[in-house]
Amino acid sequence: MSTISSTTSATNPYAVAYSTNDLSGSDSTASKYSTSTSSSKSGSSSTSGSYSEGLVSQMSGIDVNSMVNESMASDVIKLNSLLAQQQQSQWTQDRYRSIITNMQNFSSNYFDVLSNNYILSSSGYSAYTAASTTASVATASASNDVTQGTYTLNVGSLATAAQLTNSPTLTNSSNPISNSATLSQVLGNISGAPTSGTISFTVNGTQVSYDLGANQNKTLSQVMNDLSNLSGNATFKYSELTKNFSIQDKTTGTGNTLTIDTTNTISDPTQNANTESNTQSFLNALFGMGVSSSTTSQIIGSTKGTAGTNGSFTLTEPGGTATAVPDSSSNNFTIDGVTYNVTATGTTSINVSQDVSSVVNKIQNFVNDYNNLIDGINSVTTEKKDYSYKPLTSSQESQMTATQITAWNQKAQQGLLANDGNLTDMLSAMRQAFYTPVNGNNLTMASVGLSTSDDPSQGGKLTLDVKALTKALQNNPQQVVNLFTQTSTTYPTYSGALGVDTSTNSSAVSQAVNQRSSEEGIFQRLSDISQKYAGTYVDKNGNQGILLMEAGMPNTLSETKNILYQQLKDQANAVSDFKDKMTNDAKMYNQKFSALQSALSQLSSQQNYFSSMLGSSS
Repeated sequence: MSTISSTTSATNPYAVAYSTNDLSGSDSTASKYSTSTSSSKSGSSSTSGSYSEGLVSQMSGIDVNSMVNESMASDVIKLNSLLAQQQQSQWTQDRYRSIITNMQNFSSNYFDVLSNNYILSSSGYSAYTAASTTASVATASASNDVTQGTYTLNVGSLATAAQLTNSPTLTNSSNPISNSATLSQVLGNISGAPTSGTISFTVNGTQVSYDLGANQNKTLSQVMNDLSNLSGNATFKYSELTKNFSIQDKTTGTGNTLTIDTTNTISDPTQNANTESNTQSFLNALFGMGVSSSTTSQIIGSTKGTAGTNGSFTLTEPGGTATAVPDSSSNNFTIDGVTYNVTATGTTSINVSQDVSSVVNKIQNFVNDYNNLIDGINSVTTEKKDYSYKPLTSSQESQMTATQITAWNQKAQQGLLANDGNLTDMLSAMRQAFYTPVNGNNLTMASVGLSTSDDPSQGGKLTLDVKALTKALQNNPQQVVNLFTQTSTTYPTYSGALGVDTSTNSSAVSQAVNQRSSEEGIFQRLSDISQKYAGTYVDKNGNQGILLMEAGMPNTLSETKNILYQQLKDQANAVSDFKDKMTNDAKMYNQKFSALQSALSQLSSQQNYFSSMLGSSS
């Protein structure tokens, strides 16, 4: 048996892992039928009597176990062959799953909107920076459709929301309320507040229902958060500084109101009276709404409390004059490519200048990771199969060290996915994503410094000319960004293209996917390809990504719904059935050779008897 030393390749986070599943080597069934030479098998020749007498005497001492094991040799070969087939299927599934994991990790890193490296939104590619001289007044960001220069923003007042504030009457004024106190403690210290029961009301049409008794051990801060989350439209708060409870709408601007309806909000009529009373007492005591049983709703901002107001913002753009911001209903607004986030009154200058380095770095990082991903997949599709390395049997592994077994199994796995159709099709689609023109965009890969390597061994990995990309971004930043991130207008989502009606056109899905691809930027296309092959989205036929339908993934819908799972299941059944056959074969051989041994033993005894009789008569 050859000895192999394990090797360590350059670190690649998207390298395809070797499987550690050792099915054939861990199955010791064949070892039970190993053959060995027994000294009792040959026996010894008799020095007396005829040749036939010596032969019978010799055969009567046969080793039944050795004879059975020798007869089982063909079964052992067949079992090891079945185990080897099962082992190769398991290795194939595991290596597929390693590729799926790499694809999903790459996709999560760059195509998930929650990722810090999200690369599909044009807003993440600004070639301009916007620096505020007084960040406490306002901060800003710039898009690619902006004029360089200095912008001056004056904030006379902030936009406000409709709100109601109240300082409740305490039953024990020496014991102030805190946000860390339990709801039971708080309500027990507020005059007129209910201490149990359900409160129910609507906030701008959204129903809020809350059981005071069930939540009595929560802190006041948690309860205020609960009410805010349930309403969705308003923020409920208590300030330890001002000692005030408040309800504030989440929308700012003049005319903004907050409607709270306190009646007919419980579907069970038997609870209406008590719930309405609890609700009115709760809102009266904490928020000072002054509602009564005859009040159907409280409109904060028009009949009580403070109405929402617009802000007062004046903006001077480069080379321009001071102009009032047309829509000042929000403290966050975008004008002429600059987005402002206003937080206080005062004046600040916003300096907008071009800086493409962050965009270049973002694309460079993507290209590096993309090349690592491609390198990992190429490594398995171009591997050469060495047929001298087959899955090890339990007997073979018993003669090797753990290091030798690992190295051997890695060699035996090489080539299992060589020229695999699914993987080569995916790689081809990924390369094509870069070369197919993007509708409405005159730029090409070459014009932004991208090309594929001239080295065939690189398998289509990308090269990036940073100087060319920098120049393209400086001259036409938005077109460059569109080349990468443009979205389809016909089919805004990949799932939408997959879900088109095929009742009258069986090719409707493929046509929709092609239409979407032609309208998309390069990175959008790569995201679609990742979903097509490694995505967990379930289409209308119940299928997921192509690679998942081939190999499945643990703890997903595809775990038992894939080709290799069924293949492994069939192979496991074949192994189990053959082991049953081997058990029966061994039993049959044992019975035959035991019977033969018994017959020969009797014959030998008879021969010895006749020999002794003949000897005595002479």
